[in-house]
Amino acid sequence: MDNDTKFPEFPVINDQLIAALSARFPTPIPEPSMTDRDIWIKRGQWSVIEFLKIEQERQTAKINW
Repeated sequence: MDNDTKFPEFPVINDQLIAALSARFPTPIPEPSMTDRDIWIKRGQWSVIEFLKIEQERQTAKINW
């Protein structure tokens, strides 16, 4: 079963949401003072933003198709 049929349709994602989340949770750059856990948390935040960007591209492709 693929992800498209496994989950309900995602709400519309707009550029403002992506920009606001990207500003609040920027791409993680590990620093020597960070613990492994801190790095994992920041990476997880960034992964969600990347997921939303991909989902937004899919939504745009559906509209333009």
